Amino acid sequence: MYQVIVIMLVFAITGFTIIFLKDVYFKLLGFDQNTPVWIKTFIYLLLVFPSYQLLILGYGALFGQFDFFWSKEKKMMKRIADIFRKKSEK
Repeated sequence: MYQVIVIMLVFAITGFTIIFLKDVYFKLLGFDQNTPVWIKTFIYLLLVFPSYQLLILGYGALFGQFDFFWSKEKKMMKRIADIFRKKSEK
């Protein structure tokens, strides 16, 4: 039960950190209400998504759950790579 609570805590802390970082990234890039959504989405995928992956590993390591999160990251990256691999084979 303790491990489940710690894992949920890592997800929560990472989520709150990403909300803060997204705002910082967007402000540094000068985004406002008039910035097209497609540009915000592209930058989100380019900067925020990888930041989340690194942060979850970092927080996971701080809370002693690095192996758990590393195994999940490897599975996710394999799935993403498989999507691109299938597209390039067609």
